Amino acid sequence: MEKEEPPLVVGRIAIDPARYDVTVDGQRVELTLMQFNILKALARRPGWVHSPDQIAAHLPGAGRDLTHASLKNQVYHLRRRLGVAAAQVRTVRGLGYALHDRPSE
Repeated sequence: MEKEEPPLVVGRIAIDPARYDVTVDGQRVELTLMQFNILKALARRPGWVHSPDQIAAHLPGAGRDLTHASLKNQVYHLRRRLGVAAAQVRTVRGLGYALHDRPSE
């Protein structure tokens, strides 16, 4: 039996890995499986910068073949779906991405 992952809450974003459910300020957000897994990978260590290779390592199956360009595209669409919480996903130029509990100032 698999161990159930506890919900992750980072700022306005709540992620329930067991239900593949994401909410922003209590409102459900529809994500693709890839976007969900990217967000979950970032949320496991909020504030840490994750390189594209580190993110891909947390993605099942197709994530291993994820190019940096396609990751950039996935993050772009993830931010659009997160709406008011989009600024919590930050690009650290030349290094990767980080999920913060507050938008950048």
